[in-house]
Amino acid sequence: MEEEQGSWSDLLAPRMRYALLIGILLAFFNNWTGWSVIGGYVPRLFEAAGFGRESAIRDYIFIYGAMGGLTLVSIFLSDKVGRRPLWIIASVLAMFITAACGFVFHWNLTGTVVLVVIALITVPHGLALGGIPWLMMSELFPTNLRAKAVAITTTILWTFIFTGVYLFPTIINLSERLTGSSGGAFWLFTVICFLSLLFGIFVMPETKGRSLEEIARSWKNK
Repeated sequence: MEEEQGSWSDLLAPRMRYALLIGILLAFFNNWTGWSVIGGYVPRLFEAAGFGRESAIRDYIFIYGAMGGLTLVSIFLSDKVGRRPLWIIASVLAMFITAACGFVFHWNLTGTVVLVVIALITVPHGLALGGIPWLMMSELFPTNLRAKAVAITTTILWTFIFTGVYLFPTIINLSERLTGSSGGAFWLFTVICFLSLLFGIFVMPETKGRSLEEIARSWKNK
């Protein structure tokens, strides 16, 4: 057990900085690909789209329930399909869905179409973008550094959650000034989803079927 104690300086060693960067990027994309930012404002968005308050709250509960079901599907698929393929598929879906959501709000559409596009945003999040970062943050690091590394990435993840929710009204206001509608806020998420796709293709490692020791040894080659 004493040999398994790692220091903070070990975590910042050249071979581990890359793993830490991946953990931080996972935390960022977990929150800034759409759903985590707008999730707390869904009832307001529904009200703006013409739904009554009671209906908006009911639909909000329904959407969160559906995302919970998708997360259970993700648990199964992560080990069957793999983390990277699932991430890439989810990033592509998120790009198109957030872009469509942007047009819905840009054209000031109301009614069922708003419910549909916002419900669809939960699909890529529940499928991969929401759960896989939590899974992989605990897989990336060697045993002697895992607690420290996960403490850092988890703190950063919650910081991204806070900043996203806090800044969303400001982003909406800026979008209305620049594009004449709130649609630009969703197109910002589209751009971030594209970056998430590039991350999945070129940077993100695959941890499916690999032991924690094997993953830890792989960083020595970076």
